[in-house]
Amino acid sequence: MHEKNFNNVIQKRKITLTITVAVVVGVILALCFAAFKFYGDFLEIKETGSQYVSVYMKNLSASIIAFGSAFFAALLITVVQFAVLRKILSGEKANSVLNRNSFFVFVTVIISFVASFSLSDNIASSFLMSKNYTSFGFADPIFFNDIGYYVFTRPFIQLVFDWFLSIWFIVTAVIAVCYFMLYIRFGKTTVIDLLKNNKIVTHIAFNLIVYILLNSLHMWISAQEILFDQFAGLTGAGFVLTKIKLNYYR
Repeated sequence: MHEKNFNNVIQKRKITLTITVAVVVGVILALCFAAFKFYGDFLEIKETGSQYVSVYMKNLSASIIAFGSAFFAALLITVVQFAVLRKILSGEKANSVLNRNSFFVFVTVIISFVASFSLSDNIASSFLMSKNYTSFGFADPIFFNDIGYYVFTRPFIQLVFDWFLSIWFIVTAVIAVCYFMLYIRFGKTTVIDLLKNNKIVTHIAFNLIVYILLNSLHMWISAQEILFDQFAGLTGAGFVLTKIKLNYYR
């Protein structure tokens, strides 16, 4: 009996070690790829003209800040979500998966790492344009925003909202799937069993409500796209868009 338990422990440690090595190798390869890409782009920019190197370095710094912020934002979201999941299921019978800190760290870091690289490549330039906002001195006749908002600020806000909405949806879906899969391990194989736990229902419902609220804000930002609509060679918000479609967004 003791020998069997010892073998199980050894097997679990081998699995943990394999996963750890795979993650470390993956991170090293990703960093090597990024370093080679940076060096190649740097040489190309330098050959084009040394005066452009400072511009490239500024864009690179903005990209690092943007992707780093995305990584830590996604990490914070996933850590909090999985911490709540572990707390809610802590009253269930012992589950080795929930008690593995290595599994917890692995899942949160992988999701955060993938989330940070899901950002648009235009995020750096959009961030720099937003940072250097300039007022045009007149506003549009529908939303009453300064034209500078559409040129400098809105592209960055749109990219951030698109990213955040996607990440929240993915995390919400992953949490819901984790609840169901872990309940299967507890011997409860139906959704009805899952919904009997009020804490689980509250957690999932909270995530869905936040997603709906974020989507509402996103739709209002998307409504501003009617200003760029094209019809018969003309660009702008027509009668149908302002009288019907705009009311739908509102």
